[in-house]
Amino acid sequence: VAPSKKTVQQQQELNPSIAHDTSDCELLPRSPVVCVMGHVDHGKTTLLDALRRFGRENNALKHASPDNLTAIAGSEAGGITQKLSAFSVSISAGSNTDDNARKDVLFLDTPGHAAFSAMRSYGAMATDIVVLVVAIDDGVRPQTIEAAKIALESGSKIIIAVNKADKVPVEDREKALTRVLTQLLDVGLVAEQFGGDVQAVLVAGKTGDGLSQLVESLLLQ
Repeated sequence: VAPSKKTVQQQQELNPSIAHDTSDCELLPRSPVVCVMGHVDHGKTTLLDALRRFGRENNALKHASPDNLTAIAGSEAGGITQKLSAFSVSISAGSNTDDNARKDVLFLDTPGHAAFSAMRSYGAMATDIVVLVVAIDDGVRPQTIEAAKIALESGSKIIIAVNKADKVPVEDREKALTRVLTQLLDVGLVAEQFGGDVQAVLVAGKTGDGLSQLVESLLLQ
C-alpha cells in the first residue's frame, strides 16, 4: 500500500522539515502495518506466534532464522507483553504459495496491561489495520474498551479476533461469539453479523483454528 494521508501528516508532525507539498513526490508501496491490541491475557502474543507459524508452514516467512521464529509469548515475563514489538511476515490466503499472491505484512504487538496505555496509543497511530483481540471466555474488559476507542479514533480499519475459541465447547461457540459482539456494540463496533462493516473472526491462537480466515480478512483490507 502507499502511505496514507494520515501517515504523511504524522511524519510531518514528527519532522517539520518534511515538505508539506507532496504533489511532486513519488509514494512508494510499503507493507501494511497491522497493530494487535486488546486486554491483558486475552492471547494477543500467542495469536501472533501462531501467525508466524502459519507463515512458516505455508513457506511464506521470508529470511527466517531460528532466532526470529522463537515464540514471543514464552519470552515475556508472565507470558504478558511488556513492550512494543514488531515483525514482518509474507502471507498468502489458503494454500496459495505463488509469490505474486503473497503480501508482506508488518505486525505490531502492543501491551494489554493498564500501565501501558501510551504504548497502545502510539501503536494504533502508526498502523493501517487494528486487530482487536477479545477472549471469547472473558469478553470485553477495560483495556478492550480502551483499545477499541483508540482504534476508532485513529481511523484505522478494524478486525475483531475473538480468541481462545478452544476454551469453549463447539456447540456453545456461536452463543459465546454473539455475547462478545453484543458487548462491543457499546463501544461503537458493529460486526458484520449484526449488519455492520467490522469483520469478526473466531480464532484459537493455541490450536491455530481460524487463522486462515483471519489471514484472508487481513489480505482483503
